[in-house]
Amino acid sequence: MVAVWSSVFQNTLHWSIDSWWILQNLELFMWKKMQVEAVPHLVAWPSGLRRWI
Repeated sequence: MVAVWSSVFQNTLHWSIDSWWILQNLELFMWKKMQVEAVPHLVAWPSGLRRWI
């Protein structure tokens, strides 16, 4: 019984670490994606501002 629990615990631990790692990378990926998508807006914004002035 103890062996079963320790294997369950190890699997849960691995799963937790894996999902934490995936979440960290997903966050990083989303942040990079957001930055990449923001660049054209940042570039376009001053020219748009100049058009208004």
